[in-house]
Amino acid sequence: MIFKTTAGETKFSKGKTPFQPSNVRMLREIGIFVLSIPAVEYIGDVIIRILAGPDLVESSISVSGIVFGIALLCLSQFFAYGVQLQSDADGLL
Repeated sequence: MIFKTTAGETKFSKGKTPFQPSNVRMLREIGIFVLSIPAVEYIGDVIIRILAGPDLVESSISVSGIVFGIALLCLSQFFAYGVQLQSDADGLL
């Protein structure tokens, strides 16, 4: 959907540019969802440890999901800045 919006093929796209508010929103939502997966896994591990006991449960927390989610949130901020710069440049013309 992000690529179609960038190409201007969706009904809510505003031209053929990657710097659009809908792309920023979609990237931000993906980053939040990616960050929520390790959080839900950790909470589930804690609940299972409480119910089953710490000796019966073996768990590991992956940091890659957290790093990828933070990278996506940073990328969405770069795109938000690009949207702001593009609207300023369009206002000057």
